[in-house]
Amino acid sequence: TLDWASAADVRRARSRPVEVAFTPPDWDGPRHFLLHVARLVEAEAPQRATRKGGGRGFVVETSLDPLLQDAAETAVAAHLERIRRERPGLRGVPLQASLVALDARTGGVLAWVGGDPGADDDAFDRVARASRQPGSTVKPFVLLEAFDRCGRAAPLNPATRVVDEPLTVELPGRDWSPVNADGRFRGTVETRTALAQSRNVPLIRIARHCG
Repeated sequence: TLDWASAADVRRARSRPVEVAFTPPDWDGPRHFLLHVARLVEAEAPQRATRKGGGRGFVVETSLDPLLQDAAETAVAAHLERIRRERPGLRGVPLQASLVALDARTGGVLAWVGGDPGADDDAFDRVARASRQPGSTVKPFVLLEAFDRCGRAAPLNPATRVVDEPLTVELPGRDWSPVNADGRFRGTVETRTALAQSRNVPLIRIARHCG
C-alpha cells in the first residue's frame, strides 16, 4: 500500500549509471541583471579580443543566487501588489521598485531586481541607471564611523543609548526639524534599535555628535 520499490527494482536501479538532467537557465528571470552583465561584457569584449587567445571568446560567471533571486522578485512583486491593493487609485499606474542583495563577505551580487517583476515591458533598470538620494542606506555607514572613531569623542557601540526627541538643526537660511518615519519619538533608544527601526533623529544626533 506504500508503493515501495521491490528488492528487484532496487537491484535494477543500482546497476544503471547515474544520469544527469541539465536544466537550462531561466532567461526570463533576472532580466535587468542579465542586461547589466551584457553591458559589462560588451565593454570588456574588445579588450579581451586583442589579448593572446582572446579571439576564442570567454565564459562569464556571476555570483547571482537563483533561489535568492526568486525570493527577491517574489518579495518586490508582493510589495507592489500590496501598495496597489491599499491604494486603489494607483491601480493601472506603473510603480517603481528595486532591490539588491549582496554577499557581505565578498560584495558579490546575490539578487538584483531592477523594476516590477510582473511588468514584461519594464526595461528601465532602477538599480544601475536610476538617480536617487541614498536615503537610509547611509545609516549603517554613519554607525560604522561612530563605532570606529566618532571624531574627537569616544567611539560608540551597539548598546550606546541615544536621545530620540524633537531636534532642530540650524541651516543656512532656515531651520530643519527632522522627524522619524512613524512620526513618533521614543525618548531614548539604543543605537542597535535606532538602526533596526531606521529611526532618523537618533542617527542624525549621532552624526552631529561624531562630526
